[in-house]
Amino acid sequence: NLTGIHFRKLVSLYRINYAKELLTVRKDMNISEIAIMCGFNTLNTFNREFKALTGMKPGEYRRI
Repeated sequence: NLTGIHFRKLVSLYRINYAKELLTVRKDMNISEIAIMCGFNTLNTFNREFKALTGMKPGEYRRI
């Protein structure tokens, strides 16, 4: 209630921010490994959440 963001969305934000960090720092890891490390059960869910919150796919984010 204090943040104005639903708990589920807040958890997704934390997970995606961690994924963004890993995508830039850990070039040796593939995207599916990063998705699992960030708490996503499937690559499709990770890709969908990542694009919804950042406006781009994880692979695109890694290339910038």
